[in-house]
Amino acid sequence: SSSSYPTYFTEVNGTLFFRANDGTNGNELWKSDGTSAGTVLVKDINPGSSSSYPTYFTDVNGTLFFTVTSDGSGNGGLFKLGPVLFGTSGDDTITVKVNNGFDVNINGRSYYYPAGELSIVGSGGQDSIVVTGTSADEVLFADPHTFDFSGSDFRITGSGVEFLTVRGNGGDDVATLLDSAGNERVVAKVNNTFVRDLARTFTQRVVGFGDVTLKSSGAITGFDLANLFDSVGVDTFTGNSTDASMVGPGYRVSTEGYDRNVARSTSGGLDVAILNGTSEGNENFTARVTNNPSNNFGILRNGPGAPLAFLNRAIGFSNVRANSGGGNDKGFL
Repeated sequence: SSSSYPTYFTEVNGTLFFRANDGTNGNELWKSDGTSAGTVLVKDINPGSSSSYPTYFTDVNGTLFFTVTSDGSGNGGLFKLGPVLFGTSGDDTITVKVNNGFDVNINGRSYYYPAGELSIVGSGGQDSIVVTGTSADEVLFADPHTFDFSGSDFRITGSGVEFLTVRGNGGDDVATLLDSAGNERVVAKVNNTFVRDLARTFTQRVVGFGDVTLKSSGAITGFDLANLFDSVGVDTFTGNSTDASMVGPGYRVSTEGYDRNVARSTSGGLDVAILNGTSEGNENFTARVTNNPSNNFGILRNGPGAPLAFLNRAIGFSNVRANSGGGNDKGFL
């Protein structure tokens, strides 16, 4: 077979970059982790069969600098890639600690990236990443396989990551977790919340976040289920037809678009559950008190013919209130 004429080999934090021509994209920027599956085109800088001719590769603190003759728009000169951490074609285990920069470990090898921005790109396999933030306020947005985590002086983005854990390290941290179009299950405990699909192709977990919002993109079949747990203090669960929340001392977990919300009072405190009906249809409220308070429950769900399919359940609460929004609602006590 003809040669791709690879040249300008330069390693940047465990990833080998070089210039090559695959006969389709011209002379462009490639990378390799030492395997055939992990040897891929990074970017077709001059689109199509034309070449950008990347040259003079230089690693500067985890950022690859190089020159090109043309990017397809008549622009050449100095380009940069990074700071970017590329995974391998296999299963990767990655940890990142924000510490006046980024202390990174991938599969047992450690690297340091300077403060600012860092991108992490999974390149195949089932990749797991754990990110630890700072003591300041931080914001996380994550959907299946991608995330964006930032503070006042840093930003980390990721793609192609199947299993994500982000640890808040203090401050008023806020997270928004978006699920897929499949069936998801959520477990939301104080300072430890995760969402995953039933097939377990992805998991998003946040630890130490005081404000977490879980958004359902809608289940194609079946339903999405959120399990919300209380704290040792006094907590309030509010269940509506399209959203729900559990609020306690120093924390808040809310859901949007989940078909089923189950709130559990298991840690103590005189917890209150408020279940609100709708004006669109007929709801049924069922409440039961037993000799074991932990088995007490109240359920509000849509009745026959209601346009909104939802169910909110409160288990173990000392105070459960159901509010009718209108319609021919029924209560069973």
